[in-house]
Amino acid sequence: MPLDPWGPILGVLFEDGSSDYILQVLKFIGLGTDFQLTPEESYSHKTRKRAYENRLGSIYAALDDVGKRRVAQNLARKLAQTNDHTARRLNEALNGVGWTVQDGRLMPQSPIEQEAFFSKGSDHDAYVHIRAILKTAKADLFIIDPYMDSSIYQLLGALTPASMVVKILASTVPSLCARVDVLR
Repeated sequence: MPLDPWGPILGVLFEDGSSDYILQVLKFIGLGTDFQLTPEESYSHKTRKRAYENRLGSIYAALDDVGKRRVAQNLARKLAQTNDHTARRLNEALNGVGWTVQDGRLMPQSPIEQEAFFSKGSDHDAYVHIRAILKTAKADLFIIDPYMDSSIYQLLGALTPASMVVKILASTVPSLCARVDVLR
């Protein structure tokens, strides 16, 4: 299981950015909470960065797992979009804890443990992500999705070799009749 990606992501943010840039990024990703600093904390960029890092650690620790994943995903995406150097540095740091950023998404390196959050209206992103995971299957594929519909057959027909064993666990069995021609 990959380790928590927050530390390396935060390390890259604080390594490459000025205190003003850090504050701007945090507001952009939705962590624009009150970052009022004491006179001692606001003495220099270095002291401001240290104060922001401590406050962020407390904010992150208070989040549930979904919130942590969402904040880490948003910050990783923003950093990866900054410039090529930052994107490379971010992936180098994340590689050490079993993560990577691919196409703007924070992803575990192991194809066995892939979890992703897709916001409402991002059906295409979800489809592309799922297709990429399914492409890595070699011999067996076990899909668990309580909301699966018959479109899964079209996707499987296009991706899986005839010799692959596919098992599907869903709350209802998707209609195969409409997709028999796809599987031929």
